[in-house]
Amino acid sequence: MIAALNRMGIPAEKSKTCDLAIGGRKISGSAQRIAGGRVLHHGTLLFQSDLAMLDRITTQQKNDCFQTKGTLSAICTVTNISEHLPAPMTMEEFQARLLDEMLPSGAPRLTLSAAQEAEVCRLRDEKYHRWEWTWGTTPTFAYEKHGLFGGAPITVSYRARKGIVSDAQILSPILDASAAQALLNGARLDPDGFGAICRVLAPERPDELMDWLM
Repeated sequence: MIAALNRMGIPAEKSKTCDLAIGGRKISGSAQRIAGGRVLHHGTLLFQSDLAMLDRITTQQKNDCFQTKGTLSAICTVTNISEHLPAPMTMEEFQARLLDEMLPSGAPRLTLSAAQEAEVCRLRDEKYHRWEWTWGTTPTFAYEKHGLFGGAPITVSYRARKGIVSDAQILSPILDASAAQALLNGARLDPDGFGAICRVLAPERPDELMDWLM
């Protein structure tokens, strides 16, 4: 990958703290899981991502809210590959060029049949898009966060096991603590579900409260 990017004029390099970097700033992320005798691995390249949003959801402060035996994200400074191209190109152009650089000349390329694509979509919908896969197998963890919400002090805390919330508390003089407990305890870890709860507890600023819950 590094050699292919270098041939495209992109100064990618191996980093001590992350797999791929440009000028010490991360441009890739990957994860791997071994289960049932199989290895599931995925990797990403930051081409033209919303770095402001990425910063909000992967800050060290986010990690500090969690206590878990699971693996937390490694916090690194990041950059987009698009900012380091010799000449501008679209993501589709970048993808095609990268494949050309990585595959040997004359290498066969496999094209999925319509039946194979349908099977991929079926597996996606029936397994990988389901809550049970995305959230239901998350490691047990405890979450706690303190600060100000709407100008008032707030403490949010809960535990989660197999994606189900317990021991939840939201303590703030401007929120209904008993309603928060009733809505959160037993709830699934799920952005849509948490969003609905936030709209009940803080109808004037649900998105702000959401930032406190996840």
